[in-house]
Amino acid sequence: MSDLTRRSFVGLATATAAGVMATSALASEAAAPEAAETLETEVLVVGIGASGFQCALGAAKLGAKVLAIDLAESMVGTTNITTSGYLCVGDKLQLEQPFHFEIPEIYTLINQLSNYCFNTQVLKALLEASSRSSNNMIDAGVTVGVVELPERIELTGPTLGQRCGHPYKISGQERADCFENALLAAGVEIRYGIEAKELIWEGDEIKGVRCEADGAIVDIMAGAICLCTGGFLGNEEMVAKYFAGSRIVPMGNKNCKGAGINMALSAGAQMGKSFSLSSNEYGGANFLASPTFAFRPGTGSNEALRFILLGSILVDSMGDRFVSEQIANKEAMHCAEPFIRAKTYYTVVDQDFIDYVSVTPLGQIMGDGRMKTMFAEVIAENIEEDFDEAIAEGWAAKADTIAELAEAFNLPNLEATVEQYNQYCDEGYDALFYNDPEFMHKLQTPPFYIVQSFPAGWLSLGGVKCDAKCHALDPDNRPIDKLYIAGADADLFCAPYIAGGSANGFAQASGLIAGESAAMALGYGA
Repeated sequence: MSDLTRRSFVGLATATAAGVMATSALASEAAAPEAAETLETEVLVVGIGASGFQCALGAAKLGAKVLAIDLAESMVGTTNITTSGYLCVGDKLQLEQPFHFEIPEIYTLINQLSNYCFNTQVLKALLEASSRSSNNMIDAGVTVGVVELPERIELTGPTLGQRCGHPYKISGQERADCFENALLAAGVEIRYGIEAKELIWEGDEIKGVRCEADGAIVDIMAGAICLCTGGFLGNEEMVAKYFAGSRIVPMGNKNCKGAGINMALSAGAQMGKSFSLSSNEYGGANFLASPTFAFRPGTGSNEALRFILLGSILVDSMGDRFVSEQIANKEAMHCAEPFIRAKTYYTVVDQDFIDYVSVTPLGQIMGDGRMKTMFAEVIAENIEEDFDEAIAEGWAAKADTIAELAEAFNLPNLEATVEQYNQYCDEGYDALFYNDPEFMHKLQTPPFYIVQSFPAGWLSLGGVKCDAKCHALDPDNRPIDKLYIAGADADLFCAPYIAGGSANGFAQASGLIAGESAAMALGYGA
């Protein structure tokens, strides 16, 4: 049988089962379009982000012939060029410190913090590989910071990645050059501007990936395929399916539309059970806003988007409070679940709060530790103009009464909610969510302002089940031959997201494992 895509193969099998003549089957086979170009490699890495970079490097270092492809036009457009940092355990920089944490302690802590929701064999493998993947970054010339640890300190979920990992010190073209040079030095062939579409089959055997580049079909035949396409946050249909109908604004690469996951599923892989977000700790997000989310200082973002996380009242699409505003302020990256359930949510402030924010550094109001430092000198002095822009774009409103705000966004319970909230403020006790008094801002001075927001995340957390070698698994937990999966395409995480830096760190470690496993399956390495 000639090379077929999975769609053609399934169509052929269905036709035969229905008793269609063999000539019809041959016609179906012949209908598959010819490729304009056919490439061959031993290990094909689809996606060159955090996981794909490590995957290609790991396979090449073991001696395999590696081709790495990405939809981006250059390394600058891949998914790991603007990320903040990563969690790792026991790399060369940490070993130089007077004290460093070790795998058993971090493994135990993450299990405890997650109430033992992780796939523990995968978690152990990720932590073990994280030192080597981090060393790869350092050896590639990527400048990272290191936390000085003169002695043991207590770790929590939010501080784990900060104390047991590295922040990146370079980004953009400088970081991209480090990645590309390291891959080329290892002998990896890189192709940009090429989009993976579907698996190529010969009978029941995966033979490669059908791609598209500049409108032309490119078939890539490979002995092993590693799917590292960055999850599905750019695919609204998949987001709705796996996040209970929610809409989520993608903070990262919008090209991450589930290509790797869908290819794995077409091969009979099983989707995992945990889906969550590494959510936006910078502020809110709205599909109507320009830009769509509150990002780093100095990027021209509308400061009204930050009001979602400044500690004022938060309500859902009925106008009811649904989450502790204190938790949302202090644990922004780690409390995505209530916002995903709410789907659309709002904050309401009065003129007193606007006046306060217009003269007070945001770092004094934002609760996340990194945000306090990053926004230490940022003042929303143009907040009135920002609100006017937000109102014009349709994701904010301003009115003399709460009733008018409720009408603007069809929030039937908002008036009663604000009345109850103001009573709590007068009493100095939040009987609903037990917020400290500093997070209780009475709404009393008109005009009143409301901001609409959607959940926003850096990447989707949740994907195809895998084992400790990053094989893609079928529903019976059997490895699918030749198919490996890593990063946000793989089921590596739990819900909620508990450890800052683990998204990037686990993506890197899983990519390294996948690349090495693929190369070893072809006879390279130990």
